[in-house]
Amino acid sequence: MEDSEGVDGGSVAITSNGDSGEAEVGREKGSAAVTNGESGVSGMEMEIDQENNAAEQEPDTAPQPTTQPEPQAPPAEEEEEEECGDKLSSEEIKYWSAVKENPSDFSSWTLLLQLVEQKGKLGPAREVFDAFLRTYPYCYGYWKKYADFEKKHSSNEAAKEVFERGLKAVPLSVELWVHYLNFATAAQQQRQPEAEEDLEEIRSLYKRAVEGCGLEYRSSKLWNSYLEWEKSPQHLLAIYDNLLS
Repeated sequence: MEDSEGVDGGSVAITSNGDSGEAEVGREKGSAAVTNGESGVSGMEMEIDQENNAAEQEPDTAPQPTTQPEPQAPPAEEEEEEECGDKLSSEEIKYWSAVKENPSDFSSWTLLLQLVEQKGKLGPAREVFDAFLRTYPYCYGYWKKYADFEKKHSSNEAAKEVFERGLKAVPLSVELWVHYLNFATAAQQQRQPEAEEDLEEIRSLYKRAVEGCGLEYRSSKLWNSYLEWEKSPQHLLAIYDNLLS
């Protein structure tokens, strides 16, 4: 009985101890599991927090659309050909483009010159006349047109400068000399009373003219104009001597 009790007691003790141990082990394992679970959750929460913090701290590296300035249309030729505040018309621009592309396009030049003369604006007209006469300096008729344009829209002095430029380019042009002399005598007659220095200025122009082209073909127009203008007998004799010598 004692043995059995001992055995039973021992069994109970063992069982109690085993149950207690198992219970304690189970409690320890459960606690560890819970602790591990809590640690895992905490670890996950920390990772999530770290990722969120990193996401907040990291700059947004996604390419952002840059606002590019809208491409500007090329400036209209009308604005490029602006001179003295005057814009050329579309038709003038068309002929300007033609002569710049092909300076020997004489028809486009003449049409362009007609347009700027009709418009009567000094800036564009001077630009066209100068460009044309650089290309065709021997077209004395356009030196005449240019001088007349300056006289009408600017001044006699501006016209005189154009005549002088033209005669440097074509000094043998009887027509241009006669036109210049007619212009000079008309301007001189507008100044009243006539001064002797004005007469001398015209006389010196005639002398220059006959010395420069007095022997040219059809220079008779020049000589006749000289004889008609000169009123001084002394100077008339000098003209005839020069003509007949």
